[in-house]
Amino acid sequence: MEDKLEAKSYVSKKIFNNYIDDMGMNMVFYYVDDNHCYGIHNEMCPFPFFRFIPKEGVLFPHDQMQCDTHSYEKQDILQWIDCESSAWDEIKVNGKSLEEVLQRSYILVS
Repeated sequence: MEDKLEAKSYVSKKIFNNYIDDMGMNMVFYYVDDNHCYGIHNEMCPFPFFRFIPKEGVLFPHDQMQCDTHSYEKQDILQWIDCESSAWDEIKVNGKSLEEVLQRSYILVS
């Protein structure tokens, strides 16, 4: 999939800024360290940051990531991000900054 990127430490903020801040896209990422998929639904204000409920019987992260970011109501919403806030600075996963998390994640944008 051409828009699936493996985030590297020197580009994770650039990827985030490009897709979320500049283009207003949604983002789903699979965080390798905790084996969960997370999503940012960036089409409204405030917008949710959520963890996908794992699909039963799906073993591969790529298949777990084939999620509809519009169905976040059925997911575990971790945080609502205010429009005037910086999601980059506010979002934490298990106490780690978004930069640390994206360095160890596979990213899918939609």
